[in-house]
Amino acid sequence: GVSCKALNGVKILDDSSVLPRSYHTFSNLVSFEVDVIYYGQIGLLFDIILQFSPNLASLIFHKLFWFHELHEDVLPFNIVPRCLWISLKSIEVRKFYGCPEEMEVVKLFLESARVLQTITLGSSSHHLEHLNKRKPTAEEVEDANDIILEQLQTFSWASADCAVKFLSP
Repeated sequence: GVSCKALNGVKILDDSSVLPRSYHTFSNLVSFEVDVIYYGQIGLLFDIILQFSPNLASLIFHKLFWFHELHEDVLPFNIVPRCLWISLKSIEVRKFYGCPEEMEVVKLFLESARVLQTITLGSSSHHLEHLNKRKPTAEEVEDANDIILEQLQTFSWASADCAVKFLSP
């Protein structure tokens, strides 16, 4: 299969030359990796990339970036992309802090992806270190991850077989 890496998530989603013209545009795309995506662009990701990638199995975000001063709704979206029903098996958010915007995006995938097997989230150690001005203990990281997992368990999950994993700090 074809693997696609978007080095600049902003450019690929805003550049009209890459917009799909038909349903089969990205039919060979099985993995999509984005270095940075803005919270407000998740709808575009669904409408432009996911909608036209019926065989997408893996989605990786290095960082989800948001603006605190903007109150953007990620969606509603009108159509659930086909790949969320039949092929998307793994999602990874490498730098994950557990902020409300990130949780909203994870919730969106958990509630829509019917064959999702794993969702891998970056360790919260970097975020804890920034907040506390010191390196967090393993116990503090585990406690923070447990809180995130508890929040995720309150969502409706489309896939009963999905497991949540946390990357090591």
